[in-house]
Amino acid sequence: MKLAVLYDSKSGNTRQAAEWIAEGMRAVPGAAAAAFSIREPDEAFVAEARGVVIGSPSYLAQLTPELHKWLFTASQKLPLAGKLGGAFATEQYTHGGGDLVIQSILTLEMVCGMLCYSGGGACGDPFIHLGPVGVNGNVEPHNDMEHYHDVFQIYGERFARKAAELLARQKKGGTKMGKYDRFIKTYSQGTLSTMEIWVDRETGVNYVFHASGYAGGMTPLLDREGKPVITTVVN
Repeated sequence: MKLAVLYDSKSGNTRQAAEWIAEGMRAVPGAAAAAFSIREPDEAFVAEARGVVIGSPSYLAQLTPELHKWLFTASQKLPLAGKLGGAFATEQYTHGGGDLVIQSILTLEMVCGMLCYSGGGACGDPFIHLGPVGVNGNVEPHNDMEHYHDVFQIYGERFARKAAELLARQKKGGTKMGKYDRFIKTYSQGTLSTMEIWVDRETGVNYVFHASGYAGGMTPLLDREGKPVITTVVN
């Protein structure tokens, strides 16, 4: 099970936090975790990952413009939809807007179709409601990122365990459809602008559905000879 931690980092603090999260993920048996800067992501690894955690330093209580732009670009070419998503942040001083950064990232993840994770109070001490926040010692001499090592590591382990749990459920039960569901979605691409393939269970005919904003349309999927693609359906 692959898990990815993506981050934007200016001075190295957010990169350090990302590596600690990946370290915690690898503590879970079967988890292969890696941290990548958004400037040099391993797109193949991210595409195969079951879960993606995204982090940013707090800039005026917001995620960096670079990460915001990357998320919208990545959602068009990387299959983020359906993945388990998480968020973390770093800040220059206590109450420096880290929680707001995490909320912004989680909101963008939901827009991308991701399933957002939060242990909340269910996992006990340490309580990490939305995601971990680390404070560096650049402004507050009494603070240092090392103080938050365990919190980031524990968050990574909890995230990986939840991802493993969801994967095990999927393998055990599969995707269950209602008895009278006539159409089955077999393929999905994109988030804000989507392309989907649906199969009619009664006729086997494949249809292409495209939606952009509030507009959408459907047409039969044709093969190279211009004939409708037919799938053998076993009910």
